[in-house]
Amino acid sequence: MLYIWPYIAFFSAPLVVGSLVGPLVPFLPMRLQTVCHDYRIAFSLGLPALLTTGLFLACSFLAVHFNTIIHPYTLADNRHYVFYVFKMLRLYPALKYLAIPAYYVCAWSTIQALVSPTKTVSRAAEQAPEEKIKTDLSKDTADRQPCRISFVIIWLATTALSVVTAPLVEPRYFILPWIIWRLHVPCGRTTNSRNGYDIRLILETVWLLAINVAVSYTFLFRTFTWASEPGNLQRFIW
Repeated sequence: MLYIWPYIAFFSAPLVVGSLVGPLVPFLPMRLQTVCHDYRIAFSLGLPALLTTGLFLACSFLAVHFNTIIHPYTLADNRHYVFYVFKMLRLYPALKYLAIPAYYVCAWSTIQALVSPTKTVSRAAEQAPEEKIKTDLSKDTADRQPCRISFVIIWLATTALSVVTAPLVEPRYFILPWIIWRLHVPCGRTTNSRNGYDIRLILETVWLLAINVAVSYTFLFRTFTWASEPGNLQRFIW
């Protein structure tokens, strides 16, 4: 289950990055605060609880220490991207433990993306009339419904039943849980236009297209051969 969090955070980076930069928004210049407020780039969601953080890190350490199982096939085929991920994790024994904070950050930001975004009030917004702020907040509440905790629990349970029992670590195992998660991410509209739009959707589209271009280019033009099969071109695949 630890591997699914970097997967979601990578492919949905424009959606989860707001949770990471949200606590930093009050320290930004006023102009940048206004941009974050208008375009919903960052949401002020607070920091994770200390108890939750400690429990996650402790359980993750136990899972990594006692249950890091790498299938022989994963290290037998260097055409797959997962091969190089585990190759890096196996360079030094401590690397698999150093990856635990990254798992936690990705997991926290992924869950926070399901929260109905709150209003990030900048200094400029604080100077606006109180009635206008109340109106904007009421529209925000009407436009986005929070994701229920029951969904998160069921989603985590069913994902664990599907992923934990898999003998290999393959990106395709995470596709369906990722899609279900993505469908439940609330939309955040801008406040500087009448109809409104979520700029994260634009960034997400550009990001996914860039990934597809990079993967397609690597598959088509970054070929190599095996010494055991001279003349047969091998290609990088998921």
